[in-house]
Amino acid sequence: MSWIQKLCETYENAARTDAVSPDAPNPLPSPGFIADEMELTVTLSADGDFVDADRTPEGQIILVPCTLLSGVARQNPVSPHPIFDSIKYLGTKKQMEILSDWCNFGAPNAVHAVHSYLAKGTLKDDIEKALSEKKVKWKDSVRFCVLGAQPNELWRNDAVLDSWKKYFNEKCMAAVDKTLCYTLGRTLPTARKHPTAYSTLYLISMNKFNCQGRFLEDAANAASVSVEATLKAHNTLKWLIRRQGRYLDRNTVLLTWGTGAEILPDITKYDPEDDEFAPLPEETKPQVRTMARQAKAVADGSHGYDNRLLKELEEEAREKRARGEHSEAVVMVLDSTTGNGRASIAYYQELDILDYLQNLRYWYNTCKWPMKRQDTLEEKPRTPLPQEIGDLIYGERGGDGDRKLKRQLSKRLIPCITARRPLPPDIMMAAFRRAVNPAGFRKESGSWDKEGWERAVAIACALIRKYYMDKEEVHPMELDESSTERNYLFGRLLAVADVVEELALSGQEKGRQTNAVRYMQRFQQRPLETWNTLRSGLIIPYLRKLKNGTYFTRLMDDITNLFEPGDMALQKPLDGRFLEGYSNQKRKLYSKNDKTLKSMTMNEEDENNGSADE
Repeated sequence: MSWIQKLCETYENAARTDAVSPDAPNPLPSPGFIADEMELTVTLSADGDFVDADRTPEGQIILVPCTLLSGVARQNPVSPHPIFDSIKYLGTKKQMEILSDWCNFGAPNAVHAVHSYLAKGTLKDDIEKALSEKKVKWKDSVRFCVLGAQPNELWRNDAVLDSWKKYFNEKCMAAVDKTLCYTLGRTLPTARKHPTAYSTLYLISMNKFNCQGRFLEDAANAASVSVEATLKAHNTLKWLIRRQGRYLDRNTVLLTWGTGAEILPDITKYDPEDDEFAPLPEETKPQVRTMARQAKAVADGSHGYDNRLLKELEEEAREKRARGEHSEAVVMVLDSTTGNGRASIAYYQELDILDYLQNLRYWYNTCKWPMKRQDTLEEKPRTPLPQEIGDLIYGERGGDGDRKLKRQLSKRLIPCITARRPLPPDIMMAAFRRAVNPAGFRKESGSWDKEGWERAVAIACALIRKYYMDKEEVHPMELDESSTERNYLFGRLLAVADVVEELALSGQEKGRQTNAVRYMQRFQQRPLETWNTLRSGLIIPYLRKLKNGTYFTRLMDDITNLFEPGDMALQKPLDGRFLEGYSNQKRKLYSKNDKTLKSMTMNEEDENNGSADE
């Protein structure tokens, strides 16, 4: 039950901040409340008469009072909320009994006004009439405003919320048997039902009043959890998922958070393309630290490897550690594959905050490669997203089977990102095999997707670099002209052949696959044989078209001379370092812009023809 303890700890830290305020955009509910959206706002007079109804702006999450049952289950038996709820529950016998009991307990006048109105039984008719006049589509759930109350929005009215909290603690909780809570270590009212963890999925599943599975006969045989602990934990879990969780697919959630609470800058404005964070505000309010920015970095695979905020947080974590203060980061993956309403914790880890930040930096520093931005086409080293890695290995379009494989891949990458686990070699090899098969990259029209393939090469190189750096091998992102490594040198040779043909192509032929690219997969399997075919029969004719073809001839000879004796003739396929050599060499040759490089290499006759065409 460690995850429940950490969530309760996070709740206690958050409760000291404005995260629990009803005015917060994503309020954290205390026991007796849930956070939800209500689709309609109904306005009443102080006497409980209908005034107006209108749609609620989308995305407004409010605190909704709930009972012990309505907060965990809505059906079997029907369990309505006391005041804000779906129209089908409002005005029912059970709902009116709860609301009446609350009013008798000492609820504010605004709650009495709602009770008086619902007793009339005209809610649905009044809403239909008001919305039909405004030509607004019908919606379901309802919240109330009562004119004269301060404020009249009851979901923000402290008197209403405090009154329900008191009723919940003194009336609802008092009716529950008490046992030892194994989470909080105190004798407290024991939970016999538990809320959903997310969506409609349960982490702790119960049938009637018994635990599903091992303890069907007597739930008392299971480790008991109090109502207070389960409500705090599940409310915090759903709050964190809304705040910084990332759905890997419909039923799989990646969540990372910190358990401490302190002053934080606004960390919601972040451009992963520019690797820029919003400036520190001059004044900041106390906010719970849940590592939301770092959770986004893990989920997005953004450029978080060397930025100002990570440096600041690492320094802050070192200072806290020196003072003897302890703070933790928690990484959790929630998953559901059975489809019967149950979820499981597929991955869970607790780390010291400083270790967590350093692990993030290590991932971003080791798993990166120069990639083109889609807007400016500028190349900048960045870390590929887990989704990009999945799309490369399994394809961007696929059915349920491919989505399942991508989800499993993402779950395997998470420990590599957060816990510094070595990259599994099969992931690196799968990306490598896809990248050396350029013919497999096609647009919807059927034509070759050059940009998609080049992006795949960069992603594969990032994973290859990560794999070897985990083995403490240095793999620079710049061309190493002194390397004598066989795989790397063959990659350089293929890059030269590719650039020679690209420069020689003109007009409508530009952008098509070169022979070097077309032969890449074969080259990787039989390098020397394929190289001899390329050089003698395909490269030399293109060299004759270039003004400075001797430069490339000399470069190929220089690369060939770097091979160790016997290495070039080895009958052995090339590994991932081949792709690194190809990428680095090609990027080096194109370090000047295309126009300048082409003017250096074009024949005089072709150059004159080009000028005449202009």
